[in-house]
Amino acid sequence: MDPLLASELDSGEAAVIQLAREQGIRCILIDEKKARKVASLIYRLEVRGTAALLIEAKKRALIPSVGDTLTAMRAGGYYIGPHLHAECLRRAGE
Repeated sequence: MDPLLASELDSGEAAVIQLAREQGIRCILIDEKKARKVASLIYRLEVRGTAALLIEAKKRALIPSVGDTLTAMRAGGYYIGPHLHAECLRRAGE
C-alpha cells in the first residue's frame, strides 16, 4: 500500500483508494473529508459521497425519500451535519 495512504487515512478509506488505483477505477464513494481531499487532490479520483448517491437514487426512483433514508441511517449511527442534511433535502425536492 502507498505509504501516504497508510499513514494519513484509516484503513477503510486507504483500501478504497488503493483498490481504485490498482483497478483503474476513476470514481469512488467516500464520505470522510480528509480522505475525499486526498483522493481527489493527490490521486485525481472523482469522489462521491453517500448524500449525492442518495439524491441520485431518488432521481432514478430507486428510493422514495432521501429524508427517510437519512433518518434511518442517522438512527444507525451515520453522522451527517445539519447543513448537509438540509442541502440534501433541498436537492431532492423534499
